[in-house]
Amino acid sequence: MGRRVFAYSAEGDVAPERFIRALTDMTPERPRYWPGQTANQYRVLEKGPDSALIREGTGTAWEQSRYDWSKPGVVVSTVEASNFLKPGTTWEFRVKARKGGGCRVDVTLTRDFTGPQGWLVQALTYLPGGPGLVFGAVLRRTLEILEREQAG
Repeated sequence: MGRRVFAYSAEGDVAPERFIRALTDMTPERPRYWPGQTANQYRVLEKGPDSALIREGTGTAWEQSRYDWSKPGVVVSTVEASNFLKPGTTWEFRVKARKGGGCRVDVTLTRDFTGPQGWLVQALTYLPGGPGLVFGAVLRRTLEILEREQAG
């Protein structure tokens, strides 16, 4: 298995700051913003003013990652431990204002899979559309959740 890099993006009618707040929300509310996250997998291990170490996942797949949002408009999650990813792989979100309102989120997902769980996840990345399709759908769903929250 080798390192794979995927890029995808989405736009929504949510202010960039609101999206970043949802991305860096390290409260028990976090799983409701991120479809696919399982509440029983989610734990905050450390939290600082511009970083956090959390464990999150879905089903039996989990990762312990350090989130860093010290650079304006950028949030990077770096895997420290996982049952399907090698340490050091990243998920980078670049969030910027969209002309006319809302935001655009550009994501670079770098994954280096390991173990039987990783082999299965990696195999899914070879399906038509790959992870850009799946993760892009999750990103769009998060934007929809935030838009509904904003409207309500």
